[in-house]
Amino acid sequence: MQQGWGTVEIQLEELLALTNNITPPADACNTWRALYRGLLEFRNDLMQHIHLENNVLFVNALTPRH
Repeated sequence: MQQGWGTVEIQLEELLALTNNITPPADACNTWRALYRGLLEFRNDLMQHIHLENNVLFVNALTPRH
């Protein structure tokens, strides 16, 4: 799965471009601010998931144990 994140990374870049790096407009109402908070939380969770999968799970799975 290490190489399977390319499409997700492209889509995340598009999301960041469309949302000004997940920054709500200055005049955003509470609903829009909640949406942006959710997007930021989603992005952070996704990045942590990718990191754990690529740098912990697969490294441990590929490292021989004696």
